[in-house]
Amino acid sequence: PRVGDGSTDAPPPVAETVRALGAAWAGAGPDTVEARGGEAANALAAALLPGHPWSARVEALGVARDFILKARDAPADGQQHPQLPPQHLPWVCRLVPGLLAGTEEAKVSAVRSAALSALKALLEAAGGGGALPALERAAVQGRLTALGSSERSIAISAQAAALLASMPAAMEGVE
Repeated sequence: PRVGDGSTDAPPPVAETVRALGAAWAGAGPDTVEARGGEAANALAAALLPGHPWSARVEALGVARDFILKARDAPADGQQHPQLPPQHLPWVCRLVPGLLAGTEEAKVSAVRSAALSALKALLEAAGGGGALPALERAAVQGRLTALGSSERSIAISAQAAALLASMPAAMEGVE
């Protein structure tokens, strides 16, 4: 067998693949963002799921954060927006299960911290979470509430509580 013929080539490690995706996404122009955003979201969603090494998940969470910010900042109209354009919202919603899974990583606080950083970008891009569909918004609120009350790391607990407080719906009914 020869190199490159597919017979002996193993797929690259997840962290390397995610790093390459992140570099490509960082340099993507508005047309590429529009044309390939859904594919990039699908690849990231797969990389965020449990089962990958924690270091690969931290890498994927960082790329997810950057993906969300780029999706917000590079719409086809060339204008910067304070929130995600509606056509980009489905892309970032695909990431929510993986972001929430990252907050549930019991053994490695670096994964939880990276997941919260990506959730912060998501909430900022989605108007404090108000632009998210109800199901995703409820899942994020529920997980942040649980983290705020049960997390052993004071820093992560405080970060979760601050994110929850930034969600407009989290303040409803509070006097």
